[in-house]
Amino acid sequence: MRQESAARQQLKQVTFRHLKKLFRENFKREPSRCRYNGFVKGLTYQIGVCLYDADEPRDWAGMICDKHEGGIDIAKNCDWFEGKSSKEDVRAQFHEFLQNSDLPEIAQEYPDIAALMWVLELTGSDLIDEKEGEEEVPVSHLLLPIQLWSKPLPKKAIPVALEFTVDPASAPYLVTSSTSFVWVPEAASNKTVKAAIRTGTKTLGELYRGVVEEVAEKGVELKWENVHPNTPKGVLAAIQHLRYYEFNDIEIMTTPAMLEKHGEVWSKTKGLKEIPISAVQWLPDDWVVAVPQDRSFVGFVSLVGPGSIVGVVHNPSRGIAIAR
Repeated sequence: MRQESAARQQLKQVTFRHLKKLFRENFKREPSRCRYNGFVKGLTYQIGVCLYDADEPRDWAGMICDKHEGGIDIAKNCDWFEGKSSKEDVRAQFHEFLQNSDLPEIAQEYPDIAALMWVLELTGSDLIDEKEGEEEVPVSHLLLPIQLWSKPLPKKAIPVALEFTVDPASAPYLVTSSTSFVWVPEAASNKTVKAAIRTGTKTLGELYRGVVEEVAEKGVELKWENVHPNTPKGVLAAIQHLRYYEFNDIEIMTTPAMLEKHGEVWSKTKGLKEIPISAVQWLPDDWVVAVPQDRSFVGFVSLVGPGSIVGVVHNPSRGIAIAR
């Protein structure tokens, strides 16, 4: 029974990972993936153009936006880029394929899903009825909360530090020290970093505030260009910073006072009104932070024991942008 439960949980996680991969593939900022991209045909060729405002000839710029003509960079930095498919569309198509395909067809596209379905004797319809394997990260979280043990460790069993495998390309890393943070410039030769168990931290909000302050300071020092003035243009620049690195599902976090003060203007600002905004208590006053909705790109945090936390931030120069 326990083996079946574990297999079901694994199936949920595998299915969710494939769905996230589809999201990433469908929301790449490329000309052909924008709803406003069209083609002008010549006798022997066709070239991609931007059709935004094409219904208003006086306002239409008629700009070329084609991957063979520098369109990738244009799309990455375009305020009017909109994907052809929504998340709901991609999810529905994925579910429809699983529901209407037999096991050999599923195995051709997703062999790991099919193998677990065969073990559990499930059909695609059974799979859709299952709740997907990972919950969305609560919007108040800056980092992905993970569980290292089934329950918090007693104080005597808490280690001094832990070692985590990381992607060397996501350096530098901001890791917890016993009382604060430490910057680690690169991964060890075995692709790991060590993070100390931080004690005395009363809330995750306290930790998150420290992270954004550290990232802002380091960003200015090393000229990452991820820190901007807190103006509508500055907030848009923070969003564009993430989009440049192909983070397309973005979330903005700010304080309740800032949201009350500027929320109405932001909701009418092109390039900003489409971005979900969350109010959090832990940010410094007058700060706005843009992060990927998938917090696994930013880093993770775990409660090790009572008052003891460990965390690793990766991609800080790419995955966290700030307007202050």
